[in-house]
Amino acid sequence: MKGIGILSSTLKISLFFFLSLPVAAKDFDKSVIAFEAGDYVTALKEWKPFADQGVSSGQYNLAIMYDNGWGIGQDYTEAIRWYKLAADQGHTHAQYNLALMYEDRTGIPQDYAEACKWHRLAAEQGHGASQNNLAVGYEYGEGVIQNYVMAYMWYKLAASNGSKGSSKWQNEVALLMTPEEISNARVMAGECVQSNYQKCGY
Repeated sequence: MKGIGILSSTLKISLFFFLSLPVAAKDFDKSVIAFEAGDYVTALKEWKPFADQGVSSGQYNLAIMYDNGWGIGQDYTEAIRWYKLAADQGHTHAQYNLALMYEDRTGIPQDYAEACKWHRLAAEQGHGASQNNLAVGYEYGEGVIQNYVMAYMWYKLAASNGSKGSSKWQNEVALLMTPEEISNARVMAGECVQSNYQKCGY
C-alpha cells in the first residue's frame, strides 16, 4: 500500500521537562545523555521509573527501546504495550508508531482500521507522516471508506507539514477527482488548519 509503512518507527526520543520537579528533570536528562552516548542499558534503567509512573515521554522512550532491542531483548509485545499507554495520553510519536505496528503486522495482527484510528489521532495534532498515511487509507479504502476528497485533503496537509512524497501523491489522486471535488478538498484543508484540526472533513 503506497506510503503506508514506508517510514520506520520514529526514533526521536521524547524530552519531558518537569518544571516543578528539578531533580526528576535532571534524572530524565541523564537518561537522554546516556541514550545519545549509546549507553542503552543506563537509559532504559533511568526511563523505566518514569514510564511506571505514567509519564508519556518515559513510556514512549521505553517502547522505542523494546521496539528496537536497545539495552534489552527486542520485544514487540512490550513495545506495543508501552506505545499504547503513551498514545492513550496523546503522545503523537507513540500514536504514529503504534499505527505502524498495526500496518506492518509487527507483533500484532494487521488491522488497517486500528492503524487509521491512531494515525487520525496523531494527524489531528499536526503529525505529517500520520496525515500522509491516513490519506493513503482514504485513497485505497483500507481502514476507512474510500474517499478521494479526504485523501486529497490529508495529502495536502501532510505536504504542508513536511511529509516527503505527499505532494506527488496529492497530484496523483487529483487525477481521479473532478474539479469540484478538488476545490472542496482544498476548502476542507483550509478549514481543518483554521480550526486547529478540530474540523477536518465530513
